[in-house]
Amino acid sequence: MKIIFTFFIVFLLLSSWIFSDDKNIIMDQQKDLESIHREVKESQQRLDSLKAEEIITQKQIANFDQKITTNQKVIKRLNNQLNNIRNETKNIENDLDQKHQLLDWTTNKYMNDLRQFYLSVSDHKPKSMWDPLEIEMEQSRQAIYLASLASFESENI
Repeated sequence: MKIIFTFFIVFLLLSSWIFSDDKNIIMDQQKDLESIHREVKESQQRLDSLKAEEIITQKQIANFDQKITTNQKVIKRLNNQLNNIRNETKNIENDLDQKHQLLDWTTNKYMNDLRQFYLSVSDHKPKSMWDPLEIEMEQSRQAIYLASLASFESENI
């Protein structure tokens, strides 16, 4: 009986040692499984947060693309306005040059007409120096000429 009892005790000790090893292995595996599960959960949370950041970044990119498109349209419109203004400026400069030429021509014509008038008056000598009407007319013409000449020259000064 002692042998059976010893055998039983050895068997219990061996089985407890074997079972304790299995139990320890299972416990270790359970801890590893919980650790891996926790890591998977953390990785999933990081993945979710990165996806949320990706969506935010894509929205920002879309907003900036829209702003760029809008700014390009504004720049295009402003360039068109600038070109129109430049064309109008060239047209006005051409008109101004033409008007200056017309002014110069008209001024020269006026001065020539005024000289002709004076020459015609000065060539026209009164028949009689004693004729007061003729003298007064000539003085009037000279006054008109001098007044016109003075007015013209005062504009140039």
